[in-house]
Amino acid sequence: MTGRKRTQEGQVEGHSPEEKVVTWFNHFRRLLGTTAEGDEEEIPSFLKNLNIDDGPFTTSEFARAKTTLREGKSAGPDGIPQRS
Repeated sequence: MTGRKRTQEGQVEGHSPEEKVVTWFNHFRRLLGTTAEGDEEEIPSFLKNLNIDDGPFTTSEFARAKTTLREGKSAGPDGIPQRS
């Protein structure tokens, strides 16, 4: 309509959603590789020696975080708008 060509940058190859999923899967498989069975290492937990609660958030934590939100501001990178 405007005569401008649509750029291919950032576009995922594939004509259907299923083909696009396969493209993403293959991309990350090439990027991250695969692990051999029985070759997995134990990853040490660095949180257990710190005073950090990594469990589900509490109602009081939610209420405190909610008070820091400002009305009328646009959504952040997650696309979730700030509503009361």
